[in-house]
Amino acid sequence: MIELGYESNRMMTYDEAVMYCFFYSQDGKKGWRMPTGDEYDEYYELTSCWYQDDTLKGDPDETWSIIPVRDI
Repeated sequence: MIELGYESNRMMTYDEAVMYCFFYSQDGKKGWRMPTGDEYDEYYELTSCWYQDDTLKGDPDETWSIIPVRDI
């Protein structure tokens, strides 16, 4: 089971999204990460954002938002 964070208010590269999740804090909670591909498929129907091992992660011209997740 996971908890969803808030979607980032800016677009970023894959590497920036990884760092964003690493330093993300919500309501004093830490330990956030990028969603897996399966989590992305299950929870992110209405938005396009980064997820772990995204096929576009190596393209520095691709920018997307990120919605961090946390295991609970």
